[in-house]
Amino acid sequence: MIPNNLAISYRNRSRGDKAGNLAKAINHYHNALTIYTKEDEPLNCLKTARNLGILYYNEKQWQLATEAYHTAIEAVENNRLEALNPQSRQEVLSNAIEVFDRIVQTYLNLNQQELNEFIEEKISPSITRTLEPIIIIIPIILIRNITLTPSIVTA
Repeated sequence: MIPNNLAISYRNRSRGDKAGNLAKAINHYHNALTIYTKEDEPLNCLKTARNLGILYYNEKQWQLATEAYHTAIEAVENNRLEALNPQSRQEVLSNAIEVFDRIVQTYLNLNQQELNEFIEEKISPSITRTLEPIIIIIPIILIRNITLTPSIVTA
């Protein structure tokens, strides 16, 4: 947890050079992700990648934010399989909702085509595996009033 906590501390630090603090935060998040892998520590990987994505998102670095969110989504998939008890399952879903919401917003900031590709490639296969992604993504789509292409609707 130390690299992740250091990253959060630098991200939130009000003293010193903001750009320098953010660079240190990014470095610590990346260090944490070498420890918290999708395979070995999926829940910590999810949280760390989500936090990195939020940092990039807040800095309007859309492409880097999507990369971090993709790591978080892959960790969600690993973690969903491991979340056997209801409390763990709820924690994974709670984190996943925020990640899905933020990645949709990030793709909207990049462009609509990339969002459609993301939904086709990442979300549609998840929907066929389990009903949970439907619970996660449908409210986001409705709230955001996102127009889906016909290929997504029929996928």
